[in-house]
Amino acid sequence: MKNKLKILFLSIIIGLAAGIVVLAFTGPGTRAPGTGDPDFWIRSGSDVYYNVSGGNVGIGTDLSRD
Repeated sequence: MKNKLKILFLSIIIGLAAGIVVLAFTGPGTRAPGTGDPDFWIRSGSDVYYNVSGGNVGIGTDLSRD
């Protein structure tokens, strides 16, 4: 029983360590905010938007797009 718990515990620790390494040491993707006009940066209402002319990311209504 102790041996099975030890294997389970080590598997969890190794899995968490691998996840941290992947998340911590993987660089950003090639598509930066503002390149093109990605839909996920420009939302109406109170969501996140990217101001292409000013280069700022904001939360709220993007008045420059009216």
